[in-house]
Amino acid sequence: MTKKIEYANNSGKENGIDVRNDSRVRLMIFTKDKVAVQFNGPILKFSFVNPANLEPIMKLGPDPLRSDFNIDDLDNQIYQRIKHNGTTLIADLLLDQTCVAGIGNKYKSEILFLSKINPFVTIKDISSNSVRTLLQQIPSVLYSGYMNSGATRLVHNFFGKVDNDNNNTRRWSDKHWVFRSGGRPCWKCGSQIVTDYKLSARVTFWCSKCQQWIKID
Repeated sequence: MTKKIEYANNSGKENGIDVRNDSRVRLMIFTKDKVAVQFNGPILKFSFVNPANLEPIMKLGPDPLRSDFNIDDLDNQIYQRIKHNGTTLIADLLLDQTCVAGIGNKYKSEILFLSKINPFVTIKDISSNSVRTLLQQIPSVLYSGYMNSGATRLVHNFFGKVDNDNNNTRRWSDKHWVFRSGGRPCWKCGSQIVTDYKLSARVTFWCSKCQQWIKID
């Protein structure tokens, strides 16, 4: 997963919050009027060579948070994967950073839930309508998490705006639709959220009722 880089003012504050003593901070780069703050980076590498020209970065797929992101580019990526190896599980494909960049395990489960796609269906067996829904949910869910401290299930106040105060104080399980919610009732249908450790490369959280496997003919 691509680690988050925030941009703060030159006092080291992000959106008015001082992040200099945050335990997640691994790197801060100061310029005259901005500060780049990097959170939770396991590896930091410095080079005079443009990293975009080095592996594995040069092999990264499209970034859904870029302003010039085009859903059709990702659609083509998935189509090529179906031609090359259609038996890949959709849960595993979303974690392939060469297909689409930035989706980690949390967002994988959340995106598939909101797309109503069974995580363990092979990509060749997903309908074109489901693929289109998936393509729309990917940038939407990533942007929601980016703008709301990782929360993908947002609480809105009666004015229709995100209630950020409640987002900050809610329990972890309340901030997500299915992620790390195994055994809890589904927010949409009430069925028990399932935690699966075996069927895909990484642990997956999903609702067996909302994400039924409908095989296409």
